[in-house]
Amino acid sequence: MNLTGILSIDFYKASTALTPYLKNGDTVNISEITSEISTSLQFIPDSCSMNVKAKQSDHGSLFNISIPFKIEGNASSSYILLDQLNRIPHIYVVTDKNNIKYLLGSKDLELAFVDYDSKNDASPKGGRSITAQINVSSFRFPIYVQ
Repeated sequence: MNLTGILSIDFYKASTALTPYLKNGDTVNISEITSEISTSLQFIPDSCSMNVKAKQSDHGSLFNISIPFKIEGNASSSYILLDQLNRIPHIYVVTDKNNIKYLLGSKDLELAFVDYDSKNDASPKGGRSITAQINVSSFRFPIYVQ
C-alpha cells in the first residue's frame, strides 16, 4: 500500500504516551494516549508519502511502514531535531490528503526510527535539502486517530 499526499506529521515523546492494547483497525483519541502537545514536522509539500508492506511472521502479519519526506535547506536545527527523533522514542500521527489520521509507534513496542541524509548541490540552480524517512515495524496497522 502506498499513500501519497501526506498533509502532516505530528509527533509526541513516547515517554509520555500510554500504550493501551489496540488492534488493527481500532480508532483512538490522542488524548487517551498522551497529554503532551504535539509538534509538527515541517517538510516540503508533496515530498511525503507512506508506504506499507506486510509480511507473515510466526506472530502474525508484520507491517513495515516507511514515510519518506524532505526538509528544505540544511539548517543545523533540522539535524538536531532528526537526531532527537532517533535518540528519544516518539509516536507519530500521520494525516493523509483525505484527512485520515494514522497512529505509528508506541512507548514500549514498535519504536519509530528516522534515517536521514543531506543533499548539497553545488550548482547555481542546485538545491539544499535533507532527505529523511521514518521507519516503523508493527503488528498493529492501521490504528486510526480521531
